[in-house]
Amino acid sequence: MLDTALGREGPPFPFMRLPSELRYTVYKLLLSYRAQDAPSVRLPLILEDRSLDVLVTNNLARIPFNDPYLLMRCGSMQTKLAILSVSKHIYQEALPYFYNSNRFHFETLWCLRQFLTGIGPERCGYLDQISVRYTVQMDQDASGAFKALTTCERLRSLRILNFDEAYYLDSRSSRLPSLRGRCNSPNDIPGISQLSQLRGIKDLSFSSPPCPQLEAFLRPLITRPHEASTDKGEEDKPVTKRKKVSTRKSGK
Repeated sequence: MLDTALGREGPPFPFMRLPSELRYTVYKLLLSYRAQDAPSVRLPLILEDRSLDVLVTNNLARIPFNDPYLLMRCGSMQTKLAILSVSKHIYQEALPYFYNSNRFHFETLWCLRQFLTGIGPERCGYLDQISVRYTVQMDQDASGAFKALTTCERLRSLRILNFDEAYYLDSRSSRLPSLRGRCNSPNDIPGISQLSQLRGIKDLSFSSPPCPQLEAFLRPLITRPHEASTDKGEEDKPVTKRKKVSTRKSGK
Protein backbone atom coordinates (compact mmCIF):
# COMPACT_ATOMS: atom_id res chain seq x y z
CA MET A 1 0.00 0.00 0.00
CA LEU A 2 2.72 2.45 1.00
CA ASP A 3 4.87 1.58 -2.02
CA THR A 4 1.93 2.22 -4.33
CA ALA A 5 1.16 5.54 -2.66
CA LEU A 6 4.79 6.63 -3.09
CA GLY A 7 4.91 5.51 -6.69
CA ARG A 8 7.30 2.64 -6.06
CA GLU A 9 6.80 -0.78 -7.58
CA GLY A 10 7.30 -3.92 -5.58
CA PRO A 11 5.55 -6.87 -4.02
CA PRO A 12 2.46 -6.09 -1.93
CA PHE A 13 2.94 -5.66 1.79
CA PRO A 14 2.00 -8.91 3.66
CA PHE A 15 -0.60 -7.20 5.82
CA MET A 16 -2.28 -10.42 6.95
CA ARG A 17 1.01 -11.70 8.36
CA LEU A 18 0.98 -8.98 10.97
CA PRO A 19 -0.15 -10.01 14.46
CA SER A 20 -3.88 -9.48 14.91
CA GLU A 21 -3.23 -6.80 17.55
CA LEU A 22 -1.35 -4.68 15.01
CA ARG A 23 -4.03 -5.17 12.35
CA TYR A 24 -6.71 -4.05 14.82
CA THR A 25 -4.66 -0.94 15.59
CA VAL A 26 -4.51 -0.14 11.88
CA TYR A 27 -8.28 -0.60 11.55
CA LYS A 28 -8.98 1.69 14.47
CA LEU A 29 -6.65 4.43 13.20
CA LEU A 30 -8.01 4.20 9.67
CA LEU A 31 -11.71 3.97 10.45
CA SER A 32 -11.92 6.44 13.35
CA TYR A 33 -13.12 9.88 12.31
CA ARG A 34 -12.41 13.25 13.83
CA ALA A 35 -15.42 14.90 15.45
CA GLN A 36 -16.05 17.25 12.52
CA ASP A 37 -15.99 14.37 10.02
CA ALA A 38 -17.97 11.85 12.07
CA PRO A 39 -20.68 9.88 10.28
CA SER A 40 -23.89 11.87 10.13
CA VAL A 41 -27.23 10.64 8.79
CA ARG A 42 -29.44 13.44 7.57
CA LEU A 43 -32.25 14.35 5.22
CA PRO A 44 -31.15 15.36 1.70
CA LEU A 45 -32.36 18.96 1.94
CA ILE A 46 -29.89 19.79 4.69
CA LEU A 47 -26.93 17.76 3.49
CA GLU A 48 -23.62 19.30 2.53
CA ASP A 49 -22.26 19.22 -1.02
CA ARG A 50 -19.78 16.47 -0.19
CA SER A 51 -22.51 14.10 0.95
CA LEU A 52 -22.59 10.56 -0.39
CA ASP A 53 -25.56 8.52 -1.40
CA VAL A 54 -24.51 5.37 0.40
CA LEU A 55 -27.16 3.32 -1.37
CA VAL A 56 -25.44 3.85 -4.73
CA THR A 57 -21.92 5.12 -4.15
CA ASN A 58 -20.90 3.34 -0.99
CA ASN A 59 -22.32 -0.15 -1.48
CA LEU A 60 -19.00 -1.67 -0.39
CA ALA A 61 -19.68 -0.41 3.13
CA ARG A 62 -22.80 -2.58 3.21
CA ILE A 63 -25.05 0.06 4.76
CA PRO A 64 -28.27 -0.96 2.99
CA PHE A 65 -30.83 1.83 3.11
CA ASN A 66 -34.06 0.99 1.34
CA ASP A 67 -35.11 4.63 1.22
CA PRO A 68 -33.33 6.62 -1.52
CA TYR A 69 -33.95 9.86 0.35
CA LEU A 70 -31.72 8.91 3.26
CA LEU A 71 -28.11 9.92 2.80
CA MET A 72 -24.97 9.73 4.90
CA ARG A 73 -22.40 12.52 5.15
CA CYS A 74 -18.94 11.40 6.10
CA GLY A 75 -15.63 13.05 5.21
CA SER A 76 -13.51 10.96 2.82
CA MET A 77 -15.79 7.95 3.33
CA GLN A 78 -14.84 6.22 0.11
CA THR A 79 -11.14 6.50 0.88
CA LYS A 80 -11.41 5.34 4.47
CA LEU A 81 -13.75 2.44 3.81
CA ALA A 82 -11.83 1.17 0.78
CA ILE A 83 -10.02 -1.29 3.04
CA LEU A 84 -13.29 -3.17 3.49
CA SER A 85 -13.20 -4.25 -0.16
CA VAL A 86 -9.74 -5.82 0.03
CA SER A 87 -10.93 -9.23 1.19
CA LYS A 88 -13.73 -10.93 3.09
CA HIS A 89 -11.38 -11.63 6.01
CA ILE A 90 -10.40 -7.95 6.35
CA TYR A 91 -14.03 -6.91 5.93
CA GLN A 92 -15.07 -9.10 8.87
CA GLU A 93 -12.19 -7.90 11.02
CA ALA A 94 -12.39 -4.19 10.23
CA LEU A 95 -16.12 -3.45 9.94
CA PRO A 96 -16.81 -3.51 13.71
CA TYR A 97 -14.24 -0.72 14.18
CA PHE A 98 -16.12 1.61 11.85
CA TYR A 99 -19.26 1.31 13.96
CA ASN A 100 -17.56 1.03 17.36
CA SER A 101 -14.97 3.82 17.05
CA ASN A 102 -17.23 6.64 15.82
CA ARG A 103 -20.13 8.68 17.10
CA PHE A 104 -23.08 8.47 14.71
CA HIS A 105 -25.23 11.61 14.61
CA PHE A 106 -28.84 11.61 13.40
CA GLU A 107 -30.65 14.81 12.50
CA THR A 108 -34.08 13.27 13.09
CA LEU A 109 -35.62 10.35 14.93
CA TRP A 110 -36.85 9.04 11.59
CA CYS A 111 -33.25 8.90 10.31
CA LEU A 112 -32.22 6.97 13.42
CA ARG A 113 -34.95 4.37 12.97
CA GLN A 114 -34.26 3.95 9.24
CA PHE A 115 -30.53 3.58 9.83
CA LEU A 116 -30.81 0.99 12.60
CA THR A 117 -33.39 -1.00 10.65
CA GLY A 118 -31.26 -0.84 7.51
CA ILE A 119 -27.95 -2.05 8.95
CA GLY A 120 -29.54 -4.96 10.83
CA PRO A 121 -29.08 -6.33 14.36
CA GLU A 122 -25.51 -7.57 13.89
CA ARG A 123 -24.11 -4.16 12.96
CA CYS A 124 -26.35 -2.48 15.53
CA GLY A 125 -24.51 -4.60 18.07
CA TYR A 126 -21.24 -2.83 17.20
CA LEU A 127 -22.49 0.74 17.77
CA ASP A 128 -20.97 2.50 20.76
CA GLN A 129 -21.88 6.21 20.50
CA ILE A 130 -25.04 7.84 19.14
CA SER A 131 -26.48 11.34 19.18
CA VAL A 132 -29.92 12.29 17.86
CA ARG A 133 -32.12 15.37 17.63
CA TYR A 134 -35.51 15.00 19.30
CA THR A 135 -37.91 17.71 18.15
CA VAL A 136 -41.56 18.20 18.99
CA GLN A 137 -42.45 18.17 15.30
CA MET A 138 -40.99 14.67 14.85
CA ASP A 139 -42.00 13.01 18.14
CA GLN A 140 -44.31 10.61 16.31
CA ASP A 141 -41.15 8.75 15.25
CA ALA A 142 -39.77 8.50 18.79
CA SER A 143 -41.29 5.16 19.79
CA GLY A 144 -40.06 3.34 16.69
CA ALA A 145 -36.62 4.95 16.83
CA PHE A 146 -35.96 4.17 20.48
CA LYS A 147 -37.38 0.67 20.18
CA ALA A 148 -34.83 0.05 17.42
CA LEU A 149 -32.16 1.56 19.65
CA THR A 150 -32.64 -1.23 22.19
CA THR A 151 -31.00 -3.62 19.70
CA CYS A 152 -27.70 -1.77 20.23
CA GLU A 153 -26.52 -3.93 23.10
CA ARG A 154 -23.02 -2.43 23.20
CA LEU A 155 -24.16 1.20 23.10
CA ARG A 156 -22.36 3.17 25.81
CA SER A 157 -22.92 6.86 24.98
CA LEU A 158 -26.22 8.54 24.11
CA ARG A 159 -26.75 12.25 23.51
CA ILE A 160 -30.19 13.72 22.89
CA LEU A 161 -30.26 17.20 21.37
CA ASN A 162 -32.94 19.89 21.26
CA PHE A 163 -35.40 18.01 23.47
CA ASP A 164 -38.00 20.44 24.87
CA GLU A 165 -38.75 19.14 28.35
CA ALA A 166 -40.95 22.13 29.21
CA TYR A 167 -43.27 21.43 26.28
CA TYR A 168 -44.18 18.03 27.69
CA LEU A 169 -43.89 18.48 31.46
CA ASP A 170 -44.09 22.16 32.40
CA SER A 171 -47.63 23.49 32.72
CA ARG A 172 -46.19 27.01 32.64
CA SER A 173 -44.87 26.60 29.10
CA SER A 174 -45.93 29.62 27.06
CA ARG A 175 -46.16 27.78 23.73
CA LEU A 176 -49.29 26.00 22.56
CA PRO A 177 -51.40 26.64 25.68
CA SER A 178 -53.80 23.82 24.86
CA LEU A 179 -50.94 21.32 25.17
CA ARG A 180 -49.12 22.73 28.19
CA GLY A 181 -47.84 20.00 30.42
CA ARG A 182 -49.69 17.35 28.43
CA CYS A 183 -47.66 14.52 30.02
CA ASN A 184 -48.16 13.61 33.66
CA SER A 185 -44.74 11.95 33.92
CA PRO A 186 -41.60 11.46 31.79
CA ASN A 187 -42.79 7.95 30.93
CA ASP A 188 -45.77 9.48 29.06
CA ILE A 189 -43.49 11.36 26.64
CA PRO A 190 -43.41 9.71 23.18
CA GLY A 191 -40.63 7.13 23.00
CA ILE A 192 -39.43 7.45 26.59
CA SER A 193 -40.94 4.16 27.76
CA GLN A 194 -39.01 2.44 24.94
CA LEU A 195 -35.85 4.39 25.72
CA SER A 196 -36.05 3.36 29.36
CA GLN A 197 -35.52 -0.25 28.24
CA LEU A 198 -31.92 0.50 27.28
CA ARG A 199 -29.20 -0.92 29.52
CA GLY A 200 -25.47 -0.48 29.91
CA ILE A 201 -25.34 3.24 29.05
CA LYS A 202 -22.38 4.96 30.68
CA ASP A 203 -22.76 8.47 29.23
CA LEU A 204 -26.24 10.03 28.97
CA SER A 205 -26.56 13.72 28.18
CA PHE A 206 -29.16 16.24 27.06
CA SER A 207 -28.21 19.55 25.51
CA SER A 208 -29.85 22.67 24.13
CA PRO A 209 -31.61 22.84 26.57
CA PRO A 210 -30.76 20.60 29.55
CA CYS A 211 -33.53 18.27 30.76
CA PRO A 212 -33.11 17.64 34.50
CA GLN A 213 -36.46 15.87 35.04
CA LEU A 214 -36.09 13.48 32.13
CA GLU A 215 -32.45 12.78 32.89
CA ALA A 216 -33.24 12.04 36.53
CA PHE A 217 -35.92 9.60 35.37
CA LEU A 218 -33.83 7.81 32.75
CA ARG A 219 -30.36 7.65 34.26
CA PRO A 220 -31.08 5.10 37.04
CA LEU A 221 -32.77 2.82 34.48
CA ILE A 222 -30.55 2.86 31.41
CA THR A 223 -27.26 2.84 33.30
CA ARG A 224 -28.07 -0.58 34.77
CA PRO A 225 -25.86 -3.33 33.35
CA HIS A 226 -27.23 -5.88 30.94
CA GLU A 227 -28.53 -9.02 32.61
CA ALA A 228 -26.01 -11.14 30.71
CA SER A 229 -23.10 -8.70 30.82
CA THR A 230 -19.77 -9.54 29.26
CA ASP A 231 -16.56 -10.01 31.20
CA LYS A 232 -14.89 -6.86 32.44
CA GLY A 233 -12.66 -5.38 29.80
CA GLU A 234 -14.43 -7.15 26.95
CA GLU A 235 -17.46 -4.88 26.65
CA ASP A 236 -15.39 -1.97 25.27
CA LYS A 237 -13.62 -4.12 22.68
CA PRO A 238 -15.17 -4.39 19.21
CA VAL A 239 -16.55 -7.83 18.46
CA THR A 240 -14.79 -9.45 15.54
CA LYS A 241 -15.59 -12.72 13.88
CA ARG A 242 -12.94 -15.38 14.20
CA LYS A 243 -12.71 -18.54 12.20
CA LYS A 244 -13.24 -21.72 14.15
CA VAL A 245 -10.13 -23.84 14.42
CA SER A 246 -10.74 -27.54 14.15
CA THR A 247 -9.34 -29.65 16.97
CA ARG A 248 -10.02 -32.93 15.19
CA LYS A 249 -6.86 -35.03 15.03
CA SER A 250 -5.64 -36.62 11.88
CA GLY A 251 -6.59 -40.25 11.32
CA LYS A 252 -3.03 -41.35 10.74
